[in-house]
Amino acid sequence: MRELLSLLAEYVVETPRLMDELEDVDVSFPKVSLAENERKMLVLDYFMFEHRLKVSRQTALEYFLEMNPDLPPDEYQALNRWKGNQFSIFEVKALRIGKEMILIDLFSGQEYWVMERTATKTLEKGDSLFARVAPEDDHFVLVGLPHYVPKEARYGVRMVCSRIKKEDPAFKPTLKNLVGILFLNSGREKRELTLEEIQVSLQRALDTAGFPGGYINKIIDDMRNGIPAETVAKVVLEQGMFDTKDDAHATLDLVIGLWNRLPDRNRGGMAPADNVRGPIEAALMADMFRDLDNSINRDAVGTTNENERIQKLSDEWLDKQRSELDGKTPREAILEERKAAGNSEATMGFRVSTSALKMHSQKDSELKAFFEAALRFTQEGRYHEAIENYQKIVEANPENYSAWGNMGALYGMLMNKSEALRCLHRALSIEPGYVTAQNNLKLFETSSKRDLQRLAKHRLIEVTKGTIKKQN
Repeated sequence: MRELLSLLAEYVVETPRLMDELEDVDVSFPKVSLAENERKMLVLDYFMFEHRLKVSRQTALEYFLEMNPDLPPDEYQALNRWKGNQFSIFEVKALRIGKEMILIDLFSGQEYWVMERTATKTLEKGDSLFARVAPEDDHFVLVGLPHYVPKEARYGVRMVCSRIKKEDPAFKPTLKNLVGILFLNSGREKRELTLEEIQVSLQRALDTAGFPGGYINKIIDDMRNGIPAETVAKVVLEQGMFDTKDDAHATLDLVIGLWNRLPDRNRGGMAPADNVRGPIEAALMADMFRDLDNSINRDAVGTTNENERIQKLSDEWLDKQRSELDGKTPREAILEERKAAGNSEATMGFRVSTSALKMHSQKDSELKAFFEAALRFTQEGRYHEAIENYQKIVEANPENYSAWGNMGALYGMLMNKSEALRCLHRALSIEPGYVTAQNNLKLFETSSKRDLQRLAKHRLIEVTKGTIKKQN
C-alpha cells in the first residue's frame, strides 16, 4: 500500500499543473501549529484525496487513474477502491500487534476491521488517530498519511467529537475541517492577545462606550489592589453605553483577558493565565463554560437566583458521568490528571458570575442622534445648527464634556471668543484631561482676532468626532 501511495504522491509532485495547484492549496490550508513536515504531509493527503481540481473537478487520485489507464491491473483496482475512502478520527478498540486492529469512527460509531502491520506495533487500545481508511476485499486498509493523537489528549478529542455530533448531527468529517476544528479549538493556531494588545483594544472599547480617557488605568489599579475581575466587569457593564449586547460581551471578554494577563504581586509577579492546566482539564473546562454560556437566561442575568442556578448547573456538569471519560465524571478526570502531575489540590474553585448588560435607553439614543447631527452640520459649515444640537445635549446632560468642548470650537469658528472660552472652560471643569479642549483653549487664549479668522477659514480648530460620551 505504501508503494501505491508513493506512486500517487510522486505523480503529483512531478506534474507541473498539479504541483502549481498544490501550492495554492498549501497557502489556504489552516496554519496549524505542527512541525512543517507534518503539516505538509496533511496538505498533500488532503490534496490527493479530497481537493477538487479547478479544471476537471476531480480529485488528484481520480485524475491520476484517468491519465494512467495502463497501470498493472492489481494496482489500478487497488487505487480505484481508494476512491471510496473515509477520513475521520478513530479510536483503537482492539488490535493484534503486527497484524490487524479494529477502529471506531468517533463521529459515526462505525467499526472498521483494518489490516495493518506497522501502526499496530506502536498503537495501543484506546489511542486515537486522524486517518483515512479504504475498502480492500473483506477488510479495510489505512491509506494516506495517518496522524497520531498524543495519549494525554485522548479525552479532549472524545469531548470535542461528542460536542460536534451534538451541535451538528449531519456533520461530515474531512481532513480539512477536522484539522481546523481540533487544532483551532485547542488554541494552537489562534494566537492569544498579549497584555499590550488587550490594553489597546480595551481602551478603544471603553472610549466607544463613553468612558473618560485613560479609564483603563483605573481598571488596572483596581485589579492590582485586589478587586475581583467580576466586580470590575460589572461596573464596566453597568456604566458603559453599549449599542449591542455583542459590544458589551466583547468588552467584558477584554476586561477578563486583562485580568488573566496582568502580573499579580500576590502570585510572585505571575499572571493568572500563567497557571498551566493539563490538557484534560483545559478541554473539559472549555466544554463546561461553552455549555453554561448556552444555558444562561439573558433576561435574568445579574440576579441572585440566576447566579445560583448557574452555579448549580456547573456542579451538576462536573459530577455527571461521561462515556467519553470511560464512565468517570469530569471532576474525577481532572483530579486524576492533577494527581498524576503531582498536584494535590482537590478544590475545583469554579465560580460563575453573570452581570446585567445595560443598553442605551431611549434618551441616550436621542442624545446620540443629536451628536451625530451636530457633527454632520459641522462638516457642512452649518455651525449655528450644530450648536443647537449640542445645546440640546447639555440641557439633557450638563456633564457631557464632548458637547461643551465642540460648542466651544464652533463658537470660535463664529468669532465669538467669549462664548468659546466659556464652553471650553466648562468642558475642562468636567474632564481636565480632555486634550481637544485643552488645545483649543490654548489657541483661543493666545490668538489675535486675525489669527482666529485664519483658523476658522481653514477649519484648523479641533472638534471631537467620536460618539456621544456618557458621564458618571
